[in-house]
Amino acid sequence: MADEAPTYEELAEAIAHCVYEERYLEEGKYLPSGELGAERNVNNMATTGLEIPTRVLNSLGILKPLDDRQIRNDFTCGPDEFARVIKANQANAVSYDGLVIAAICLLDYHPDVGPLYELLSRLGVVEPDTDPPYDKGERWPSGISTIRWTDEEKRYWSIFDDWKGPIRY
Repeated sequence: MADEAPTYEELAEAIAHCVYEERYLEEGKYLPSGELGAERNVNNMATTGLEIPTRVLNSLGILKPLDDRQIRNDFTCGPDEFARVIKANQANAVSYDGLVIAAICLLDYHPDVGPLYELLSRLGVVEPDTDPPYDKGERWPSGISTIRWTDEEKRYWSIFDDWKGPIRY
């Protein structure tokens, strides 16, 4: 790892921006009038790879759940306020390792998000590369991954596997 590790704030902000740009989508919703309307939200589809980043952002006060199961979420602030909200809530939020795991999850879904790739590269989780598409990885049997993961990525998943109980970061 030649470069300096990203700060907590850098990682958290990159995760928030990625979720805002890639996962904050319009979803159909029936209005009180019975008509079909649309509502923007972050739907993690109760999938671990998306649930981890949304729960991380919930802990930072960037997202708030819209339902009891925390599947659909909305932003509490706009991108221009992410840094301020992260700084205000960092003391009671997830650990640094939790942020790294959330970034790994997001990069797996969105391999073309350069800022996440660059930050994880600085941590030695992915091999440095300059332009997408990246070389095919071997981690996923389906072959859909386009990331060159390192053994450091496996170490973070072992940390995740060691956590007990419901998803905790």
